[in-house]
Amino acid sequence: MLGKVGGAFLFQFNYDLKSLDLKNPSAFYKNVLAVWQELNSKDPLNAIEFKQEIIGNNRFIRINGKTIYYKAWINKGILR
Repeated sequence: MLGKVGGAFLFQFNYDLKSLDLKNPSAFYKNVLAVWQELNSKDPLNAIEFKQEIIGNNRFIRINGKTIYYKAWINKGILR
């Protein structure tokens, strides 16, 4: 279910659950992702922190209102 949005790597992203391209997740998975987001999301406070953010599914980096995730980028080590 999470393969399209990064699989287990998703839990390293600063994501917004509403922006993820998930197809009808069960209530359980939706709750797990919501709690993880609540406990782990952060707002970068300065340019240094912003540069350390992972690009994939980052709630601050969007194209046409949607966060981006390119598996090829992650596989090549392009994270930030």
